[in-house]
Amino acid sequence: MFESGLKYIDGINIDAMLFSNPKKAVVINELRHNAINYDEAIAKAKQYDYPLITEEAREMVDRLIDDSSLTKYEKYIFKLHNKKWNFYKKSSINSRG
Repeated sequence: MFESGLKYIDGINIDAMLFSNPKKAVVINELRHNAINYDEAIAKAKQYDYPLITEEAREMVDRLIDDSSLTKYEKYIFKLHNKKWNFYKKSSINSRG
């Protein structure tokens, strides 16, 4: 069975992150890289595991959005941005530094 190693990072104020920037895609990216250990999991993964890890990360971000204090409509909008985000390419991940 595949183990991604993804987990939530404790002590992150999700509501503050969700309202930190008016650009939803930027906020989704910040959630992925600061509220879960996405970068660490990708660094350890093999190329063929990226789609599995990114889909799990997407589901974890959805759960963070669900558990937030956003309105139902705001959650819907954030989830749309989370679903359309394409982050499978390692080249774009490696360029983060």
